[in-house]
Amino acid sequence: MTTTAMIVFGHDLGGPAEPLGWKFPTRHAEPAVDWFNPSDPDELSFGEQAAAHLLALKGEHPNRDGQDSDLAEDLWGVHMVWYGSKGREGWLLGSHRTIAPDRAVAEPLDMRQLLEEEGEYAELLRAALDALGIPEPAAPSWLLSARDT
Repeated sequence: MTTTAMIVFGHDLGGPAEPLGWKFPTRHAEPAVDWFNPSDPDELSFGEQAAAHLLALKGEHPNRDGQDSDLAEDLWGVHMVWYGSKGREGWLLGSHRTIAPDRAVAEPLDMRQLLEEEGEYAELLRAALDALGIPEPAAPSWLLSARDT
């Protein structure tokens, strides 16, 4: 098993597994957005469905193969980042991320530059949340998270 640590500027949207729970409105314990299908025929996760929805809104045809997130990031400047472990994952909507995989060399971050760009990052997040139909939960923040793969 590999653990990957990430610093993400964005919002923690939560997830379906306890103890997380979704951190925005739900309907019958599922995200209350019209584009999410918990019984997706392609078995796409929440984050993958979100990326496909963002692509469609920009006039692109999503592949729906779990690989739409890179193009969504190019078009919207945001990415869906999962954390936790498979089957118990949560989701972050981020407009900046720094990833440190297991056994990576420690690298310094220029936090001064990152803090100067927060306003631009926050605008990207607001636009994506609006497009996804998710109310902005609070001001975005810097989040430290990890996932096991």
